[in-house]
Amino acid sequence: MNFLSNKNQLSSRFDLLIIFVLALIVRLWFNLSVDRTREAFAFDASEYLRLAQAFNQVLSSDPSILVKSLSAYLGLSTLNEIQQIKQALSPLQGLVVSGPVFPLLILLSYKIIGLSPSITTWQAPLVVQSILTAFSCVLIAMIGRICWYRNVGFIAGILSAIYPGFIVNSGRLYSESLACFFVCLVLWLVSRSVVTGQANLWFGLALGISAIALQSTRSAMMIITIAIFLIYAPLSFVFLRTKRLAIQNVAGLFMGAILIIVPWLAVQKLTLGKASLMVDRNGAYNVFIGSNSDTLGWLSFPYPEAKNIEQKKFSELIVEAIQKSPERWLKLMLDKPPRLFKNPWNDLRTPIGPFALTSQIDLHQWILLLAAIGVVLGFFKEPQQHTERRSITARFLVLAAFFGHLIYVPFIAMARYALTAMPAVLLFAAVGLVNIAKSLAKDDGRKVSTILVVTLIIFFVVIRADMIPLMMRYLHPLSIHICLVLEILLKLLIGVILLFACLQVVNKSYRGKKSSYAIATAMLLIALPYLCLPLRAYGRWYEWSKDFNQVCDSREEVIFIPERVAQHDKRQLFLAINIQGGAQFADDFRCLVNGIELHGPFVPSMALAQDFTLVKVSSDNSLSLEMESILNEITAFSNLNNLDLRQWYFVPITEEQWKQVIGTAEHKSSRDVCSILCLHAVITKKKESNGIIFGNFQTNKAFSLIPSFSRFSWEKAYCGVESGIPFNDPAYDLKVIHIPVDKMNEHAYIRLLKVSPYTVVPRMHLICEKRLPTLVIKSGSSVVNNIVVSPELSKVNAKSEYGETSLWLVRLSGKISKTSLKSIYPSLELCGSKSGRQFLYHSCWLPDQIKLTSQQNAEIDYSFPIYPQAWPGPLSSILIHFKGGPSATLGKSSMSPGPSCLDGQALLDSLKLEIYEMPRLNSDAAFEVY
Repeated sequence: MNFLSNKNQLSSRFDLLIIFVLALIVRLWFNLSVDRTREAFAFDASEYLRLAQAFNQVLSSDPSILVKSLSAYLGLSTLNEIQQIKQALSPLQGLVVSGPVFPLLILLSYKIIGLSPSITTWQAPLVVQSILTAFSCVLIAMIGRICWYRNVGFIAGILSAIYPGFIVNSGRLYSESLACFFVCLVLWLVSRSVVTGQANLWFGLALGISAIALQSTRSAMMIITIAIFLIYAPLSFVFLRTKRLAIQNVAGLFMGAILIIVPWLAVQKLTLGKASLMVDRNGAYNVFIGSNSDTLGWLSFPYPEAKNIEQKKFSELIVEAIQKSPERWLKLMLDKPPRLFKNPWNDLRTPIGPFALTSQIDLHQWILLLAAIGVVLGFFKEPQQHTERRSITARFLVLAAFFGHLIYVPFIAMARYALTAMPAVLLFAAVGLVNIAKSLAKDDGRKVSTILVVTLIIFFVVIRADMIPLMMRYLHPLSIHICLVLEILLKLLIGVILLFACLQVVNKSYRGKKSSYAIATAMLLIALPYLCLPLRAYGRWYEWSKDFNQVCDSREEVIFIPERVAQHDKRQLFLAINIQGGAQFADDFRCLVNGIELHGPFVPSMALAQDFTLVKVSSDNSLSLEMESILNEITAFSNLNNLDLRQWYFVPITEEQWKQVIGTAEHKSSRDVCSILCLHAVITKKKESNGIIFGNFQTNKAFSLIPSFSRFSWEKAYCGVESGIPFNDPAYDLKVIHIPVDKMNEHAYIRLLKVSPYTVVPRMHLICEKRLPTLVIKSGSSVVNNIVVSPELSKVNAKSEYGETSLWLVRLSGKISKTSLKSIYPSLELCGSKSGRQFLYHSCWLPDQIKLTSQQNAEIDYSFPIYPQAWPGPLSSILIHFKGGPSATLGKSSMSPGPSCLDGQALLDSLKLEIYEMPRLNSDAAFEVY
């Protein structure tokens, strides 16, 4: 008997070793096979590194500073000593937002190998985090064994080892991976004590330290910490086997908490003059944004007005949001669970070897589905032993840890915050897999289990399908509302069939049937809104998209306008087209209105929507604008550019072109409008390249909802869960009134815009033009044109004479011919000076790369707005830079540039730089839309 027990223990430990080694190998391969510097320290991670460096500075100058701080906090130091301690701790002020635990882990990872925290040695913290997340997988396996049985634990551990969210974020120095480890450790400690009835002083000490460290790492996880101290601690006297064990456990619990809390409070008090158990991550502002139905719960641009937010309680902010619009607030809250759980956290779209984000999402959603099955099949079923009630209690705690993450619903919700919920999901997914496999292995359960598996596959396909465009195409002339109802009913039907299939498998079990029935029914009812309804989180349900990749792909849109709009009143008109993949707009697309071709400039709408007063001049004298810099940093991780994002492009119509358009326009009449003109706008693909055009089906006779021209959210773009790959549509919605004569059921997002009569600068007009000589661009070499700004332009640029309601539009155009290069890398920089200090603005609105073919010429035409009024000084020169890429003669099998790739060149002629003055169009109210 002892032999068998020892053999089982060895086998069980070998399982854990396999899980740990697999998880560690996968993570080390992912993190060290390529340079992860940018991903590792991106965004918030840079702040954690800075705090680790601050800790290093403080501890290096005085290793006993924490002891001294504790002494001062307890009133055992003199005033002079306290002042010195405060001065020494001053670099740690940022800890009030981040907490101390994760920066200390980063510092420890460097100190283990004798280094100081630095971005250049990024491997050290990633290796430590890889080990930590591998241990998380082992803990998940151990929880599975305690709450269910060995097979569940092993499968859960393997799923954790290959789960994309864990792998990707082992390479991101965010606190979520550490918080996930603490969640796993807390769940294991609690589950073990509940199931076995065993605990002691050291056990409680570990739990107390873990609970407080978790709360300090992710403040929202205080819900778990509170549950441990207010529920688990008192109940220890019930489920632990003796009162003595319970006393030891609770004593250790509070001792562990004190070991973390007291030093943390001491550092806060001496650094900030106040102390709190909560790590304040700008919670009030987070609730204000997350509950704001006007911004769909995202941080929008332009920023929403948020005065005196920090002085309000969370409850006040939520009540204000509800009072503003209860219906919209409820819809917003329904959007939050999908934002948390629909996709794995991978906001930078990082591939895992050959597995792109789409594959990662597929695996994540299969895990979610299997977890739901696991809750139904495995919550009350087996094992049959005296600890069963205790096991069910432990399973309930695991499930409660998942639902505890709904605390994020009033806040800004994104997949990042759900990472700590995934251990529970992975455990129940393993339960689902094991129970399905067991049922398939039994003769009496094989049939119903096979039906369940087939139903699961069908359910997975149907629930994810966007059926409305297909129905509108093949079931014409059904209205879109009938199609929506059919889609909802079809998804509801497949959900009910899945429920029935699950219950048939439950029927083959001899235990827990009634409870499983109740759980299955409750889960379906909870899931119905997210499975069937067209929530805004999933995108615009009435919208369609079409690949626009091939030469001669074309889309025509009929635009109806009142005749008064056609009257010549000096107001600027634009043709607006909503596309994805417009980086080479002039080279890829041709725009015509009534047969009149529009020649640009082609202006990306997101560039116009910025707050141009938010100018930052960094220490290296580079000048940047906040919104475009954030977007550029985000898209760069996916090897994309701001121009690759889905957005509107504005193409101005000149006065002469408008006269020709009106001269060929058709006339129609309407009861509501005296006379209507009918314009035919056509967009055609000139070259083969990736592109998508968008449109909508008419849902209301009076108005349409279209993407906004000027309100965006980068959080929505890279953290949303709409169907957009690689990024979601950044734009909000805009209501546009229909012209009564418009009877069409489907529209492309091709619109005519007329500048509002209230705009001070009504039209675009040229204020500067410079023609450049033909350039010869050779492979591997650079050509720079330095254009000195004329005195006349400098005068216009002067603050005293420059209008605050207008912008400058900088346009660079030309043609590339006789090319034997594969690509050219363009850039454009504007230089200025003030009091002898130079500053430089690098535009984010040029493509990073112009791809070329030897068979075709290429047209370049890039435009972006600037607002010199907000610059430190006047514009002095413009640098236009082109660098030649590899030659087209480079052999396909060659891995490095040889002599043949250096002899390529391209001619860039008809180069022209223009500067226009144009209206400031950073509000939807700046346009009349037709």
